[in-house]
Amino acid sequence: MKLNIWLIWHGAVLVLLMFGVYGFMEKIHRNNMLRQGIENLYGKICMLSGSREEVKRQLEALYGSMDNRGWIEHVSENLEYSGLEARYKWLTPELYIVLLTPLLAAAFIGGWLAMSKWYWGLATAAFVFLLIEYIFGKMRNYRYRMEEAQLSSLINLVESYAAESDDIIYILHRAGEMVSGPMHDEILRCILSVQNGVQTTKAFRTLERRIEHPFFKTFIRNLEISSRNNAGYREIVAECRKMLMEQLESSKKMSDIYRSVRVRLVTVLAGSVTCMDIMAEYMVGTGLGDMLKHLSGSAVGCVLLGIMCATLLASGYYALIRSHRR
Repeated sequence: MKLNIWLIWHGAVLVLLMFGVYGFMEKIHRNNMLRQGIENLYGKICMLSGSREEVKRQLEALYGSMDNRGWIEHVSENLEYSGLEARYKWLTPELYIVLLTPLLAAAFIGGWLAMSKWYWGLATAAFVFLLIEYIFGKMRNYRYRMEEAQLSSLINLVESYAAESDDIIYILHRAGEMVSGPMHDEILRCILSVQNGVQTTKAFRTLERRIEHPFFKTFIRNLEISSRNNAGYREIVAECRKMLMEQLESSKKMSDIYRSVRVRLVTVLAGSVTCMDIMAEYMVGTGLGDMLKHLSGSAVGCVLLGIMCATLLASGYYALIRSHRR
């Protein structure tokens, strides 16, 4: 008797739960609550991004270009200078951070569950983060080299079309049609915005911001100032050509220096790991993996492992990511 009552009671609860879940899902489907919630969240993220950009423009108008290197600014530069922002208009820095957070959390939990140690989860999340930064660095470097390859052509084209007209919009339009790569796209986008009624100075500032190469920023700024002051472009072009040659030579030397530093750093790291393995084999009598596993059993050993991992991650960061930045 008691068993029948227990079965009836639990069966009724189960049926009520099923009807409740069904009703809740039907309500979500009927009112489109899930989609509305996602759209509201995305709208708030976009509004936050727009407010940040507006504040940044106001500060630049008051104090000029500032060397901000906050986390959001870093993300914004990665998206902009890698070309992802132009390709995916909806991908704002705030939305990228929102998407990155659960990805790193999943990497942390996955590493923890796979190795049964929380610090392996932390190491997995750090590895995923560094991998993403490395990919962004490679994309930015590729785009940067494409921009650098077109600078000499751009100067020659501006000098050629400046002989035909004093209109800076006409000159840049014709020059932009002849160059290739990111410079072609951004110059034509700038010209289109001016033709649609955007103030020339504002459009040129946007053009400066969207191309990473510092010489291009200087060149466009000088052209815009010369245009406002009705000055000739010949002296500006000649001075910029000389500046470009010096900068390209300096860039080549710096690339050689960074390449040498990367090779030496990787060599030192490989030698350090080899020495640690030899030390573990002859002093402790076990391999490096067994020694690290033994260290993880104590608090002091975990601290030592944390210091070692932090050193390896920092070395890898500077060797593979930081050294590619300009």
